[in-house]
Amino acid sequence: MNQTVAGRYVLEVSSPGLDRPLRTLEAVERFAGQRAVLTTLAAHDGRRHYEGVLLAPRDARAGVRTDEGNEYWFAWAEIKDAHLKVDPWSRLRGAGDGRSDGGLR
Repeated sequence: MNQTVAGRYVLEVSSPGLDRPLRTLEAVERFAGQRAVLTTLAAHDGRRHYEGVLLAPRDARAGVRTDEGNEYWFAWAEIKDAHLKVDPWSRLRGAGDGRSDGGLR
């Protein structure tokens, strides 16, 4: 039996999106190797924001390798926010998969 909804309505569909929040060390493990931003609760060496490649957790700590090649490691309790940082245009520029067609097929 098919039923319809009477009246007007709005259907919303959501997902974690391109900048998916990382809420657990298990999520950090799952997305290791991808670009991410970590924000710490307190400043370390004068900064709180670290952007780079997410490293697989070790010793209950999350890490990131910045574009300068430096690695920073933080206890999970020190991290205020962690989320993926995705460039939605990277595939159009041919980054990531090594194909000459820029990932377009």
